[in-house]
Amino acid sequence: MKPVKWALCGAGDICEKRVAPALHDLPEAVAHSVSRRNSSLLNDFAERFGFSRFFSDWKEQFRDSEAEAVYIATPVNLHREQAVYAMEQGKHVLCEKPMALDRREAALMIDAAKASGVRFGVAYYRRFYPMVEKIRELLHAGTIGTPRYVQVQNFEPFNRSEGEARYWLLKPEISGGGPMMDMGCHRLELLQYLFGEISDLTSSVKTLRFDRAVEDTSVALLTFKSGIMANLASIHTVREPRDTLEIYGSEGSIHVENLNLGLYRIVRDGTSTDGVCSPRPNAHAPLIADFSRAVREERAPAVTGEWALKTTEILDKIYGRA
Repeated sequence: MKPVKWALCGAGDICEKRVAPALHDLPEAVAHSVSRRNSSLLNDFAERFGFSRFFSDWKEQFRDSEAEAVYIATPVNLHREQAVYAMEQGKHVLCEKPMALDRREAALMIDAAKASGVRFGVAYYRRFYPMVEKIRELLHAGTIGTPRYVQVQNFEPFNRSEGEARYWLLKPEISGGGPMMDMGCHRLELLQYLFGEISDLTSSVKTLRFDRAVEDTSVALLTFKSGIMANLASIHTVREPRDTLEIYGSEGSIHVENLNLGLYRIVRDGTSTDGVCSPRPNAHAPLIADFSRAVREERAPAVTGEWALKTTEILDKIYGRA
């Protein structure tokens, strides 16, 4: 397969750790160009990851005729404008999560992709985890019977002062919300991937500890069309980080102590069995590889804009925007 030439818009922490290395290392991709506002850091980033072109102006970058696909890794409030502009230049777009500030913006992105005839995906990469593949296998095999209740704990101690890195996450006009918007969206997408459509929800989104404009504590109780219920807590106020997933069924349960590490335990008939699904070295690589193949094979990527819209709609309901 001829590799896809990628334009990376943004060069922050997630690009440094995962996106740029994937574009550099994957046989399906070419690290063609990169843009960032801080021009003093641009040359070093481009050189380290093998980008042949670099821009301080993302519009100029998107007009580059050689670039085929754009990875948007900027703050959420820029996603809609940048994605639509890239699509109008004929570029395929893979956008960081959450895809937009709200459903209205997300729908505009989907409409632009259809009008331009390009591929559009969103970076919900967790579905590619070996651990998630294992969970789907266990559920399909009926290992724990019929799933009845799911509990997800997503804790990360986080707060910032103005001027510090990632402070923009605490400004609702830029981020759209606090931990549920930033971290919880991954879990909402994954729960729908595992258990189907959400039919009803109640939520509580509060600022209980920190003096800031977005919540620091958020909890959502979800009911799926299948009758399964799930409780998702996404919290910034506790010291202990957690990334757990527990699935309780009619015949047993699955306990994932840390989804990123792939450690799990199955409990059934009084017997406990431990296992591990080793994570891939770069969690973004399978997502980018799939999207690159989708471009060449002229098919939809695994995580489409239409699919990601479902999570944005749930977020709107959680935050009272619906």
